[in-house]
Parts: sequence; structure tokens; C-alpha cells
Amino acid sequence: MPDRADPQVPHDASLGKVRYGRIGSVYFYDQNFDAAVGMVEIELSIQCLSEGHCRVEAFGIGDGFQSCSANGQDAPLIIQLCRRDGTVVAESKWSYSRILCGHVEALTHKEDILLASEEFESIELGVIPSTKGTVCTCAMPLGT
Repeated sequence: MPDRADPQVPHDASLGKVRYGRIGSVYFYDQNFDAAVGMVEIELSIQCLSEGHCRVEAFGIGDGFQSCSANGQDAPLIIQLCRRDGTVVAESKWSYSRILCGHVEALTHKEDILLASEEFESIELGVIPSTKGTVCTCAMPLGT
């Protein structure tokens, strides 16, 4: 279970055994290797609801204070749930909502997946591999 007082995932810890982890931040960089937009305080969980039925949940804060915006329809994050040796046991695709320029927003994800109990028990790592996408620059309308 989470070690913080106010975990955002899983939504209902009483539904079954949980594996939980946190990733400090994920940023998208522009061609100059400057942070364009990202997420902070990402929480991941996988919960065994019943034999063969698990739920992946994620929560993150969209970091739109940088110079760009992005959305998960264009560049979804893949959540890989892995064994200690890095072998991927399961994946979930997070098509997060738009991260807007100048805003901080809560982003959530929930997906039910099929996964045997022994595979669930072997999960020790949550990984978000690198991805490519498009970011849009922030522009202020003229004349306002």
C-alpha cells in the first residue's frame, strides 16, 4: 500500500491486493532538449480484483507552466508493469487529457486488464518508457 497519507490510487483499496509505486516526474522535451510540458507526482497502482482480473490506475499532476501544451491522444504514455529483472508482465495505455499552458491539472487513468494471480504477484516495478509526441506552443491572442 502507499506510504503517503493521501494516496490517489487505487480508488478503493478494499477491493483487493495492491501493488503501488510513484514516479517523481515525466517531462516532454523539445528539439533543444528544454522541458516543454510534463507531469509530476505520478502514482501508479495495480490491484488484483479477482482471479485473472486486475485494475491499473494512475494519477498525475499535469505541469503546464512551461512553454507548451500536449495531450495523450497524440502521445499516450505506456505504463509497463515489470518483474524485478525488467521483464514486462502487463501494459496499460494512458491517453491523458490535455495539459494546458499555464495550468496545473489532475490527470487520472483507470483500465481493467486480464492478468493471472501469479503474474500479479511477480510485479515489482512500474516503468513509463520514452515516447514521442507533438507539443503545441503557448500563444497569447493579439489585441486582447
